[in-house]
Amino acid sequence: MATILLPKMNEISALGGGYVNSKPNPMPTIKAVLKVAKSGSVGAQLIIIAGPPCVGKSLLGSLLVRKIPESLVLDKDLTAGGFILQAASANGQPSHNAYSSDYYWKHLRPIEYAGPMAVACENLVNQRRVLLVGGWAPELGVTTFCNDLEKLIEPSQLIVIYLNPPDTNEWQQRLKSRGSQSDSEYVNTLVRTMGNLPIWSKAIRLSSMLPPNVLAQAGFNAIKELSCSQST
Repeated sequence: MATILLPKMNEISALGGGYVNSKPNPMPTIKAVLKVAKSGSVGAQLIIIAGPPCVGKSLLGSLLVRKIPESLVLDKDLTAGGFILQAASANGQPSHNAYSSDYYWKHLRPIEYAGPMAVACENLVNQRRVLLVGGWAPELGVTTFCNDLEKLIEPSQLIVIYLNPPDTNEWQQRLKSRGSQSDSEYVNTLVRTMGNLPIWSKAIRLSSMLPPNVLAQAGFNAIKELSCSQST
């Protein structure tokens, strides 16, 4: 009988590490995500919380869901982390290299992201706010992706919140505290590859250096402002 690897927090924290050693190919994931995206209700919002590893995406999602009425949070690592770990194990790869293979980018990542997107779109009903947490890099750098997604879910609203990475020393400390790879060579590579990724022009950029309560309030205020601008 096959052993199913349920995602543990320390294992999930290592998943993003393989990104720095990979050749990102966003198009298969973009195609898969757009295929499952569908129209939602007037007043509903799809709020994507994105950014590189260890910037506080999951924390922000957990804080915002407490502040936003009629909201729910879907964390991609929690919904798909076990699947990615199992696939890496089956291919003889350690968890910290789970994102590094061409096979991942062509075949696994599309499933990893399309599944939560399908669930999110099913929940775009009434006035519901769906917080969808995931890295979403480098997909956010493809201009047509968010533009197309925005049209597909209309009349629901698309909001993208992107957490900019902290300074190098802080980033290294966060990675170390979470049990992720954190040696200087790795962190410097992470800064080069993910420190300033291009993202959708309409995205809200927030600093991950902010204290959690301040960050959550900044996200809440930005969402409220965009919600008001859409209704006017």
